[in-house]
Amino acid sequence: MVDDPNGETAEAQSIEAATQAPPPTESENSAAGPNEPSVPDSSQDSGNKSKSSTLSFLSRLTINELLTFLLGVGGLVVSLLTFLNAQNTSDLKGAVKSLTALAAETKRQADATNGALGEMRKQTGKMDDEIRSLRSQSDATVRIASSANKSASAATDQVGVMRDDQRARVSVVNAEIASPLSFDKGGAHINIKFSLTNKGRVTAEHAFPFSIFFTRISATEALDKIEKFCRVVRGRADSLTVGSVIFQGDTTQEHVFITMSPADVNLWIKDSVNTASPRVPMIGGCVDYTFGGQHHQTTFVYELDGLDHTAGPYTNEFRAIDPRKGIVQPADLGLAINPGLSGHSD
Repeated sequence: MVDDPNGETAEAQSIEAATQAPPPTESENSAAGPNEPSVPDSSQDSGNKSKSSTLSFLSRLTINELLTFLLGVGGLVVSLLTFLNAQNTSDLKGAVKSLTALAAETKRQADATNGALGEMRKQTGKMDDEIRSLRSQSDATVRIASSANKSASAATDQVGVMRDDQRARVSVVNAEIASPLSFDKGGAHINIKFSLTNKGRVTAEHAFPFSIFFTRISATEALDKIEKFCRVVRGRADSLTVGSVIFQGDTTQEHVFITMSPADVNLWIKDSVNTASPRVPMIGGCVDYTFGGQHHQTTFVYELDGLDHTAGPYTNEFRAIDPRKGIVQPADLGLAINPGLSGHSD
């Protein structure tokens, strides 16, 4: 293909004509003022010159050169994009590398933690073994203590048995009415002969049957009254100035003259007409004695009743006493004992 010099010249002329600045308009000249000369814009002139130079350069290129130029520019753009892409890839690789390092460090710490946990498990296992050992020792100690306690209890029981065996034990074995039952302004009076026996293995001293004469409605009332009376006796100083010395296996008699208070006699007379629940005269108390320097007591309780000699086959059957009839002879009186209320010793 042969280039046409005339064609190129015409093309260049057309480009140059297109790049020339148009003449100023009337409005632009009037804006500059009627009396002021228009001042050309230097920045505009330099820009126009740059554009003119560029277009002049491009106008002088052939189509092949222009295509080659465009291809070169395109290559530069591709190279720039490739460079930027490579930079982004490098950053991504760096980030991946950092994540890899972080994962490795995390794994190392996890391994270290796992190792510490394993050591703690070992220590915990040792502690569990020690605790089981301590429990075993504690159980053995408890068994030893329990055995020792049982031995001590057995020894204490043995000492108690020996002590109980080697002591005095005095009680009332019989009680007889030794005088009539009489009444006066001072109350009701009677004399009782008590037989006391020492069934223990040690000599008893100051053995005496302290007694009270009273009326009651219930057995509980009688027991409460006797218990209070015996507590008073235990603390009395004269309890160590009366009574007898009773050797082991021996029996002795003590006469006790006892009196019922006028108030109790009046209650007895008042309730004697009440056949549903009459008052019953009672003689009770405790045998107080000493051995080894200590007081000991054995209780006794008797009910004073009349005897009916005309009851046929039931001769001498117990009957109620009427205190309004005055004196009652010993032959017409009897003492009824309740084994469940008497004979308790300490």
